Amino acid sequence: MENGSDLSQRILTAARELFLERGFAKTQLWAIAARAGTSESGILRVYHSKDGLLRAVYAWCWAEINDLVDEAMARARRDDADPRDLLLELARTVLGFYHADPAWTSFMLGHFGQRATSGLGDAEGVDARIDTVVKSEYHRYIQRISDLCSVIADSHPCLERGGVTRAALAEFVTSILYGVQTSWHMADQDPGALHRITLDEALSALRFFLYPEGFDHVPGVRARQDAVT
Repeated sequence: MENGSDLSQRILTAARELFLERGFAKTQLWAIAARAGTSESGILRVYHSKDGLLRAVYAWCWAEINDLVDEAMARARRDDADPRDLLLELARTVLGFYHADPAWTSFMLGHFGQRATSGLGDAEGVDARIDTVVKSEYHRYIQRISDLCSVIADSHPCLERGGVTRAALAEFVTSILYGVQTSWHMADQDPGALHRITLDEALSALRFFLYPEGFDHVPGVRARQDAVT
C-alpha cells in the first residue's frame, strides 16, 4: 500500500509546479493528479479541495522562505551583530528569492486578494489544520521582521525621538518588501508601464533609510552592497 505521506508530497509538488507554470485558475485537478500519479479523488481525500491544496502550497512556500532566512540570519550573526545589517540580510534573502523567479513572484502575489497567501479568510473545503500551518509560517516571517525592528528601535533612540515607533518601523520595512515585490510583478505584467528596479537599487534604498548618518562608512555594509548581484 502506498505511503500516505509520499502521496501527499507528490500531490503538493505537482500542484506547486503547475500553479507556477499556469496559474491557479488555469490548473485543473486532473492535470495535478496526472503529474502526481494519482486520481482527482486521491487529491480530494488528502487536501479536501483545490483551495485546500492551494493553501498547502502556500504553507510550503512560506516555510521555504523562512528556512532560507534562518540560514541567512545564522551566517550574518557570525559576521555582524548589528540588527540593521541583519535586517538588510533578511531583505536581501527575501527579495533575492523573488527577484530570481518571476513565476514565483506572480504566484505569491497574484492571489493575495483572496487572502489565501497568509491563510486568512474563509475558504470552502479547506482543512483547518492547513490554514493553521499557513498562518503560522506567515506570522513567523512577519514576527522576525518585527523583532529585528524592535531591537533596532531600542538600539537607536533617535528613531523614537523622531516619531518612528517600533510598530511603524516594522510596518515600513514590510511595506517596502511587499512594494518592491509588487512593482516587479506589475513590471513583468506590463513591461512598458514600470521601470523594473534592480535588487541592488531596492537594497540601497532600504540601506540608506537604516543608515542615514552615512552608510558608506558603516563596517560590513559596503562589503555586503558590493556582494549583491
